[in-house]
Amino acid sequence: MSNADDDLDEALDELDEAINAGRRAVAACVDMHRIGDELDTLGVDLYTRFERTGDVADIDDAIEIGRRAVTAPAADDVTRAARLNLLGLALHSRAELATSVPGMLDEAVAVLRRSVAAAASTDENRPTYLANLADACRCRTFGRSTARCSPLSSSRSGWIGVTGPTSTPSSAISTSTSNGAMRRSDD
Repeated sequence: MSNADDDLDEALDELDEAINAGRRAVAACVDMHRIGDELDTLGVDLYTRFERTGDVADIDDAIEIGRRAVTAPAADDVTRAARLNLLGLALHSRAELATSVPGMLDEAVAVLRRSVAAAASTDENRPTYLANLADACRCRTFGRSTARCSPLSSSRSGWIGVTGPTSTPSSAISTSTSNGAMRRSDD
């Protein structure tokens, strides 16, 4: 096994630990104003692991957690927009799988529209949310046969960034952008 394989195994082990701790944090949280942050962090970690492993159970869990996070009280519109963005991206990724649920890409577009609407015109993440919406609309129009729309293809090997200012995903896996928005990578 190469050093790169060892590093990936170690990073995945740490991500597994983060997910387990995140599940415990959600279960233990009694503060309704904090639960959204805990759900958000867990959703990012599940989403990140899905991107690394392709395990459909992780993206399904990320969607379920994301749905709960967007219904939890948000400290501000910035946080709400980031949570909606993560849910929209998870729905979009799930829609691109062969086992997708019909209508999921339509739901992803609708959620990403809500993310853009929740973001103030001065929100530094708004351009990222708009780009994610554009990508989902393009994929819905042209279909998943378009290489640009395939989140698991080699041209789309990962995601850049994290969600809102209150979330802290595993630094061993995620790369933070300067504005903190989560975006599909074209690298």
